[in-house]
Amino acid sequence: MICFANGDVEFYSKQFLHSGEERYCSAGSIDYVFNCKQYRIALAVCADFCAPEHSQNAAKANADVYLVSALISQAGYTPDSKLLAQIATTNQFPVLLSNHISVTGGWTCAGKNAIWGEAGRMFACTNTKMPSLLVCSISDEGVSAIKKDVKL
Repeated sequence: MICFANGDVEFYSKQFLHSGEERYCSAGSIDYVFNCKQYRIALAVCADFCAPEHSQNAAKANADVYLVSALISQAGYTPDSKLLAQIATTNQFPVLLSNHISVTGGWTCAGKNAIWGEAGRMFACTNTKMPSLLVCSISDEGVSAIKKDVKL
């Protein structure tokens, strides 16, 4: 669900399911790119980013940013980070990762929200030892981020 400041609500259904998810979910079939001011943001949910055609379609849709929402484990974080860096380099757009932290459905996620620039270099990542936010800004100069630790 995507909620806009003007009250509009839109939906995106992930297109690529992990094995076993088909028992609970139906795969979507439509790519989703939305405009935020003058920037085009393509959404990817979890396994979407593992399918090369998904990010390629985002590039064909002239996306300025590829935004991934995922549940990546600590063990999967390094290989998935390499893949996300490759997506940034191949498609020449920044890749933003919003990764769940903590346990959900018996799955322990790594957290570590991050941003990779067009050259594939990670230039911002949250810390797993302390709750933190990664606040991103998109401008004509590119994507920037400020990491803020959160006191609970």
